[in-house]
Order: sequence, then C-alpha cells, then structure tokens
Amino acid sequence: MKKRVYLIAILAIYILSLLSLTTAQEKISLNVITTEINPGENVSLKIELYDSQNKPLDDLVQISIENLQKIQTFQGNFSSNKFFDIPIGEDAEFGFWTINAVYKESKASDKFLVKSNELAQFNLEKDILTITNTGNTRYVKTIQILIGDTPKEIEVDLYPGEKTSFRLMAKDGEYNVRISDGTTTLTKSSVSLTGNAIGISDQNTAESDNPITSGSSPNLDNVEKPKTKNFIYIFIVAIFGTALLLLLERKYKKKARHNI
Repeated sequence: MKKRVYLIAILAIYILSLLSLTTAQEKISLNVITTEINPGENVSLKIELYDSQNKPLDDLVQISIENLQKIQTFQGNFSSNKFFDIPIGEDAEFGFWTINAVYKESKASDKFLVKSNELAQFNLEKDILTITNTGNTRYVKTIQILIGDTPKEIEVDLYPGEKTSFRLMAKDGEYNVRISDGTTTLTKSSVSLTGNAIGISDQNTAESDNPITSGSSPNLDNVEKPKTKNFIYIFIVAIFGTALLLLLERKYKKKARHNI
C-alpha cells in the first residue's frame, strides 16, 4: 500500500514538473537608458531576455516605438542582452512616447520623454515678415520688433509647422529692423518700408488694413457718423403720423354717422 502511495506521489511530481516546463515561457525586460531626449536625438535601451530557467537567452527581439497618437513610428529586430540606440526624428512631438518589446508570447514596454522644443524661424522678405513654428509643440510667444528706434510687439500662436505673416510699415525710407522672441533673433539693415506711420499689419486677417501703429489715435471728428439715429427718428415720426391719421379717420366716421 505504501509503495503504491510513493509511486503515485513520484508520478504526480514528475507530471507537475513536465507541465511547468511546457507552460513556462521566456522572461523579457526592457530598460530605457535615456528617459528624456530632444527631437533628433537617439533613445538608448537594452533588452534583457531569459529562458524558463532564468538563464540569459541571446536571440532577436522585436522592438517598436509609438508616438502620442499610438501611431507606430519605428519597428525592427534587435539582439537581446545588448545596448543599442534608435534615432528619433527632428519633428518628434513633445510628450511621452512608448517602446514595446515582443519575444514570442512575452512582452514588455517602457516610456521616454521627448522634450519640448518651442522654436520659430523668422524670414523677412522686403516688408513681409513670416514666422514659422519649427518646433515640436505649440508656439505661443510675444515677438519684439524694433523698426529703426521704435519698438513694437505682436502676439503669435502657432501649432507645429504652422506659419503666419505680417507687413512692416513706416514712413517711406530705409530702416534697420531687429526681430526677436528671446531665443531666435533676426537682424536686417536698410529695409525699405512705406506707409504713414510705423506699424505692423496682420496679413492673415481681413482687417490687415488696420495696422497697429506708433502714432496718435486717428481724428474721429472727420469720420462719418452712423445714421442709425436718423432712421429711428423717422420711424417714430411715421408711427405717430399713422396713429394720428387713424384717430382723425375714426372721428370723421363718427361725425358722419351722427349727421345721418
């Protein structure tokens, strides 16, 4: 009886060990070395792979990288238990990106941060200033513009890749112009400008003919006054006139009936 029990126990242990061997799977570990990078730099990482006995396993592991919108921007196979670098594009947007590692049924993932790069490019052709967001995040800045000795400023709000244009104006002549946002600066000399006063006109709106100037406010005495009040007075007079005619008509009818 005892021999049977021992045999059953040994058989059960053997079966369990076989099951553990068949169900055990490889273990994968993903280590991102550079957790923060600038656009255009490389992200460094290492893939550690172990077999079911926790022994290092050298094999190819599939690596993929996803951006903020879960769109895959990179995929490739790399050897396990080694360090390697993956380049991130110059236009990589700001935020946390995801790295995925897959080996058979084993998976691992980690994140790294693409740093914010609020950057713009200035281009001045004749009297037209074009500002382009060349960074990887929203560009919200106050741009300082010096036309001759007169400082001006404009507010700019651009998404990555977006651009906007302004026209620089001044009394006819040539001026030294300096444009800066504190990071990027553009300086040009002998820029030919025309106009009645120093100002900046937004070329992207229908009100581009109404620039921000450095002169005094326009004389409103010469501006034609709206005629809305005149129409109101005419309307009121017409109502009272109509009411008076109706009243006279009623009195005339009553008098005519009384005479009959």
